[in-house]
Amino acid sequence: MEGHLRSTGRARAWRQGLAGILLSGPIFVFAQTPGTPPLEAYRTNTTYGRFLCQATLLAATSAADLAAQGGDPGDDASKRDWRACIRKQTAEALGYLKAVTAKTKKPALREALKNHYAAWSAAMRGLEPSLSERKIDYSRRQAALEDKINEAWAKVEAEE
Repeated sequence: MEGHLRSTGRARAWRQGLAGILLSGPIFVFAQTPGTPPLEAYRTNTTYGRFLCQATLLAATSAADLAAQGGDPGDDASKRDWRACIRKQTAEALGYLKAVTAKTKKPALREALKNHYAAWSAAMRGLEPSLSERKIDYSRRQAALEDKINEAWAKVEAEE
């Protein structure tokens, strides 16, 4: 199981510590201030949403590793519900997308935004690792998904 997602030793301890820090409390506040342009709000929401769900998945994986070793993963399982995180963030991003496309007069920009949302939501669904997926393969897949998001956003910026 050496090359698979569930690593051992120091890497596991590091992941558990990072997940604990990320999800132990509010490190930063994500809130749109009144008057934030819709396009900026959409971009911020999608960037933050992906980061938050990645951190939630990391916490879930670390808690599962800890429980497998006989440790106590903690009592707040809601902080590790990464599937709920994906559902929530995807729905929120869709709301932001609808707001920005409603105010956009350029058809090419609307299309670019829809393509970005499609790439982003596919990447969100792709956060789930398969059981037999090796850690390196998962990392490569995530990098490829991130590249697609960035490429789609570059098209949005080109149409702006």
